[in-house]
Amino acid sequence: MKDVFMKDIIMPGLWIGLFSILFIMLVFLIFRELVCWYWKINERVNLQKRTNLILRKILEELHTTNLSNQTSLEKKSELKNKVKILYQTKELHFPEK
Repeated sequence: MKDVFMKDIIMPGLWIGLFSILFIMLVFLIFRELVCWYWKINERVNLQKRTNLILRKILEELHTTNLSNQTSLEKKSELKNKVKILYQTKELHFPEK
């Protein structure tokens, strides 16, 4: 009696449950990818990574230069020139619009 109960009732239920969970996970992953594509979330993440890289390079450049003896206007113009040079040498890649 116990073997019949295990074979006929519980085992099919376990398989149905397992396949149901796998199917739900697959549907979730597909819809998640579609939502990320539609709202361009993956592209936003890549742009944020680029921005972080650019900011790190600018920060490194700031740390390597000693601007303490200059006026604020001279500092600003020097920083603009350094960023422009980095951009022109293709070390910084600004995203296209």
